[in-house]
Amino acid sequence: MLTMSPIILTDHFIKEDNYSTHRPEGMPDWLITYTLGGSGYFNVEGITRTCKAGDLVLLRPNTPHQYGTVEGGTWNFQWAHFSSGIAETSLLPEKPLLIQSIESASAQQRIRDAFQRIINDSRERSPFWQELCDNALKEILLLAAQRQGEQRDPRIEETL
Repeated sequence: MLTMSPIILTDHFIKEDNYSTHRPEGMPDWLITYTLGGSGYFNVEGITRTCKAGDLVLLRPNTPHQYGTVEGGTWNFQWAHFSSGIAETSLLPEKPLLIQSIESASAQQRIRDAFQRIINDSRERSPFWQELCDNALKEILLLAAQRQGEQRDPRIEETL
């Protein structure tokens, strides 16, 4: 039997500095973003942090927040909202906001490609699209968890 996909919404945005989203109550789902260029910001618990190209962001459900494009810039990013219904909940951070720099060029490419597959499959809705989205999201979460577990010099990782 097929199950519902944890992907709720997904897209690729390029937004100018007038882009801002404020959710004082948070959202009932996770938000994951991957910055391709420019920079954005996330304000959680009164602390503003920026994300730049190569940064993966995870925002916990029900976390009051505001995010948008850094003043004077443009933010090019892929994003998805998803439920906690994925099997690998151990891969999800406990803190309300995680911003993780992905240093490896090969890991960056894999994350970009996985996000693009999520976007394409969720739009096309061909057979097994939900499972394909699930697998691509899990790939992104596994790549992030892998990098958190071992902090190698990016030059060594590229060689491997």
